[in-house]
Order: sequence, then structure tokens, then C-alpha cells
Amino acid sequence: MEKEITLQVDGKKLLASRHALQAASAYFNAMFTSGMKESVADEIKIRDVDPQILQLLIDSAHGQKIAITEENAHSLLRSGSMFQFHDVVKRCADYLMKSLTIQSAVDVWVAGDTFAIKQLCRASVSVLLWDFDGFSKSERLIAACPITLLLTLLERDGVNVASENAICDVVIRWLKHNSKEYSEKEIVKVLLSVRYSHVDVEVVKELTKCASEFVSHFVRRVLDLRHDGEKSADNKFSKQILRCLELPRRTGLATAAIVIARTASGDSSDSSLDILTYNKGENAFLHHSVLPALPKALHGYTVCTVGRNSYFLCGEYGIGSGRWNREVYKWDPCLHSWDKVGTIPNLRRHCKCAVVGTCLYLIGGFGRFRVVLESMDIFDSSTGQWRTGANIPCPVFSAAVCGTSDSIYLFSGSVHRYDVSNDTWCQVMKSFPPGPHSAVERNGNVVLVPENEGPCIEFDTADMSFHDLSVVDRTTATYACSFGDEIFCVDGEGRGTLLLLGGELTKVSAELREGEKVECCFVMPFFKVDGINVTRSE
Repeated sequence: MEKEITLQVDGKKLLASRHALQAASAYFNAMFTSGMKESVADEIKIRDVDPQILQLLIDSAHGQKIAITEENAHSLLRSGSMFQFHDVVKRCADYLMKSLTIQSAVDVWVAGDTFAIKQLCRASVSVLLWDFDGFSKSERLIAACPITLLLTLLERDGVNVASENAICDVVIRWLKHNSKEYSEKEIVKVLLSVRYSHVDVEVVKELTKCASEFVSHFVRRVLDLRHDGEKSADNKFSKQILRCLELPRRTGLATAAIVIARTASGDSSDSSLDILTYNKGENAFLHHSVLPALPKALHGYTVCTVGRNSYFLCGEYGIGSGRWNREVYKWDPCLHSWDKVGTIPNLRRHCKCAVVGTCLYLIGGFGRFRVVLESMDIFDSSTGQWRTGANIPCPVFSAAVCGTSDSIYLFSGSVHRYDVSNDTWCQVMKSFPPGPHSAVERNGNVVLVPENEGPCIEFDTADMSFHDLSVVDRTTATYACSFGDEIFCVDGEGRGTLLLLGGELTKVSAELREGEKVECCFVMPFFKVDGINVTRSE
């Protein structure tokens, strides 16, 4: 007969199997094998836990499925960690990551830091870096943000923020809530996380309202050094501020990503797909992840990014084989994994993909029996639902397509515009410069990058006109993508060029190995958190 034990907590008595507790909890296993009086007692007092939470832990130990909810997840995580129910801790951590929002990110980071769960910290930092605007608008989040987390965010180059003024404003408000909780040395670290050369003077002066003579002195030194430069840096403190003033603008989170097809042992039917992301600071590609495709050559797939999540879908395993990739996979930077989130409504390969707002548009391509399609499928990433859009004016598979804030433009002999608000296509120009192009969005307009030599062409969406953009010495552009004012183009051999329209040009190579080729290029958020991204040699 299995021996039971009574756990007494807050005046309530809970029955549990001694053997089940030992198997599920390292804490109770140590207690029952210690040789102390608890190891043979029939009743034990338990402290610092809610009776309902302890009952859930007991139920879990007995093999029952317990419901983890928004209301109990943090309490279960705390008690599960305290009593070393490792399976419950893992389930709570998974729940918190999957339900993570900007409103819960600070609390989840604190939980991860308290219970040494690095995945929770990484996931929270990713959300806060991406939606820094949401963080900056919440007085509750700013007030509750621990200094370690604040510095983790503000000391990074990559923050999704419109200007450094927003960073300074967060520091001002954080200091109003927290300055008395930390030493002057710690406050200096926070103050030095702002890149004052890129902050408006009037915003810098707002720091003096933090009602601290020390902070006011800091602001005066910042303004003096901004005005006089190195000649005013007469001590160690001033030199620290000067180094802060020399920091460049933040880079943002978006970067270029390429998909590498790797063929094993010369067998073209045996292939894997790897994603590499471009690190501008190192001018090199870092390995990101392996796409969840079968170990067969997949043709005509699509990879694109909506918000902070990237999607992998479409394609056929061998042209004409009838073995289609029906799955839709999403990369979540919080979980650092590709997860299946659905299936495509219509099989297609070599289609064009455009993103407008939260929606992904699959346009044309080839369907069953190599039929060129004129249909369009629309995936709303905010709801996970598919719908059918208006047919494109003519079947296409090689046109240049690009989404802007409210429209999709299709360049194929003529120029057509799709209005997302009323689901209609219309022709806006009867002719279009010949030759294959990649189309990318830039400041509301469309830049067409020719595959071969020649200037980039900008299509002005306001007056429906073309004009050349003089870019010299770029590589051929089999694929291209854009982020901010920069355009990245790359050929199938991995030779790439990063164009900063207006003059700057950077050459980069993916350094492909034997049996590798570039098959896709897209924009992807770059979260380098706790060394997630590594160089290819690693």
C-alpha cells in the first residue's frame, strides 16, 4: 500500500503520495531521504506557499494535468522553483514565453532573473527591444523596471526607437521613480546609457527636473562638453561623458537575412536550408537557424517577415513531383524556434510575397500541374486567419512585387497597384522598364534593383513616375531587401552589397562553401541576446 503524507499549510491539510512527491520534486526527495524527522513524519508543515498552488503541485506529482493560467503562472513558477518541481517550472516558463506581451515583459524578466531562467530573460528583452515604444508609453513598466534590465536595453545599439529623444525621456521618468533606490555610481551608468549627441538640447535639460543636484551637475557637464568638446574633458568623469557623446546613432533591429541551400555529397535531392543574418558591425553573416524543411531539395518557397516574426511557407519538393510544402512555420525570437502555425489554403511555388501592415500576401506563382496562378491568398498574422484577395490582373511568377504602407505594386510589362483597403487592382502605368528586377520599399516609394548592371530605379508612388538612383560598383542583384535607408542586394554566389542610398556602399561576402548557394533574401529583426547568434565557424 502506497504511503501517504499530510502537508499542512495555512491551517489546511493536503494529502499526497510520498513516492509521487519524491519522484516529481528534488526538494521532497531530499527531505524524505535525509534521515531527519521529516523523512518519517506522517505530517509536515509547509511555509511560504499558497494552499491552492501547493495542491496544484501535488496534482502534478500525481500525474494529473494542471491548468497554467495568467492568474497562477507566476505563483506556480515561484513555488515550483522553491520546491524544485522542474517539470512544472518548465511548463510555467513555456506558458509565460508564449503569452509574452509588452505589458508582461518586465514582470517576466524579473521572474527569469529571480529563478535563473535565461530563456525568460532573453524573451523579455527581445519583446522590449522590439516594442520599445510601448514600453516608453507605460509609466507602470518604467517605474517597475529594475536597473539591470534598463541597462540591458539602453546599452544596446539595436533598439526599435524613432529617436534618441525617446531614450532620454525614458531615463528621465525612470529616475523620477527610482533615483532614491540606487547609488550615485549606479545612476551614472544609467545616465551614460543615453547618446546625448543625438538628443535635442531641450530634452537633455529636462533631466534637471529629476530634483537631484548630482543629476543637474551631470547635465551641465554634458552640455559643456557638447559645446566645447575634448578641451573641457578635464577629469575622469568628464572623459566618461565625452566617450558617451562620441557614440553613433543606434542601428535599429532590422537587418538583411539570406537563405543558403546546402547540398550534401553532391546529391541535389538531399538539401538543407540555413538562414544567415548580416551583422553590420562585423560586416559578416552570422548563422541564425535551420529552416524546418524536409531533407530534400525544396523549390519555390517563401520566407518573409511580418513585425518581429518571420514566416516560412510554400514550395514543392522537386518540380512536378506533387510533393508540396503545405505547412506554415513562424520564427518567434522569444522562443528562438520555428513552430508550425497552420497550413496554406492553396498549394503554390515561386509566388511573389508582399507585406502590408500585419498581413502577408501570396501572389501568383505556380500551382498544381505547373499552372501559372492569378490568385492571391492573404494571411493576417494578428489573427492567424487566411482569406482570398482579388485576382491579379494576369497570371505571373516573375514580376517584381512590393508592399508599402497601404498598397502593393506589381511591375510586369506595366505597373498595377493593389489597394488593400478595398481589395482592388488597377493599372497605374502602361509601360515599365524591361529586364528582371527586385522591388523593395523605401520611404513609401518602391526601389527597383536590376538583376544585372545598371542603375537602381525609384518609383514615386505619389506621382507615379520613375527616376534613376545612381549607385556605382554594386554586385548583381539576384535578390534584394531594404531596411531604413539601406538596401541589401546579393547574388546566388553570396556576393552582396549594402547600399546606403546617398553615397555609402559596403561590400560583403557570405563566404559560401562547396555545395552552397543563396536562394532567398529578406529583412529580419536581429536580436543578439546572450550570444544567440554565432559566426558560421562556430
